[in-house]
Amino acid sequence: MAALPLPYYQLSESPARRFEYIPGYSSDDKSQDSSHFGFRINSAGFRDHEYDLIKPDGIYRVLALGDSTTAGNGVPDVDDTYPKVLERKLNAPGQSGASFEVLNMGVGGYQTMQEVETLRTKGLAYDPDLVLLTVCANDLVLHADGRVYRRLKERAQDPEAFAGPSWLGRLLKSSRLAFILYYRLTTSLGIEEEDHWYEDAILHGRPALDAGLQLLEELRRTHGFAVRVLVLPTFREPFDDYQQMEYHERVRDAAEDLPGVRVVDLLEGFADSGDDHESLSYDGLHMSARGHRVMAELLLPTVLRIASEPDSHQ
Repeated sequence: MAALPLPYYQLSESPARRFEYIPGYSSDDKSQDSSHFGFRINSAGFRDHEYDLIKPDGIYRVLALGDSTTAGNGVPDVDDTYPKVLERKLNAPGQSGASFEVLNMGVGGYQTMQEVETLRTKGLAYDPDLVLLTVCANDLVLHADGRVYRRLKERAQDPEAFAGPSWLGRLLKSSRLAFILYYRLTTSLGIEEEDHWYEDAILHGRPALDAGLQLLEELRRTHGFAVRVLVLPTFREPFDDYQQMEYHERVRDAAEDLPGVRVVDLLEGFADSGDDHESLSYDGLHMSARGHRVMAELLLPTVLRIASEPDSHQ
């Protein structure tokens, strides 16, 4: 994991989301963070093109929720991310006759509860027909944000300290080892008082994955959209020697008693794609442009089937 660049983010008014992208922000400064090169944040605060809030007549609208694996870290062109590739494939001539929009609402550094809270506070206003929630391995920890929330809080308290690049910031950007050691050290220092509040008031003592999926089921029942939870494999080792099945089981267990939250495990599809794990990712976690294309191809028949079933949300 690379440290998340602070300039893209602001504190959120939602205590459950904690932080969010800054609407309208963009930068071509590779020195800031190469994994975010080419990012353009739209007026709604997401890495995507502009979409009307009111869904046009005849449109089947899909919302893609997730973290940096959905936002597309490391992929300079937003049109190469899986939501945009999927949108083009769904709208290809002769595909289905229907018209689709696939909105990318992924935010780097989010865990599951933050992703579903994004749906509740922002996504529902777009009247989605289908919600795709991508879960990756770091969703199982409360702090998968490289401490961006803590740094945003510190910046709000002392703006002058963040006026220029600090020696620590330069070190964390230039040394992967320093970043890993810093991340592990700050994580192991214990849960802050504010984290205790988040676990009690927002998560109600549940892991972020479980709390997020339970809220997703409540929203589905109330608003009637279909849901698929996509389990994204890691790409750290060859698929025939995959070592992360416990994480996949953990996601299935969290969704087991939620009747409308159906899980789609993408491991087999990626393994059968004919691509090796290294070509699908650039760091073992985030997909390359090729990985995003394969993911869109895997999801295409699922989305077409759900869109053709009038009671697919049941």
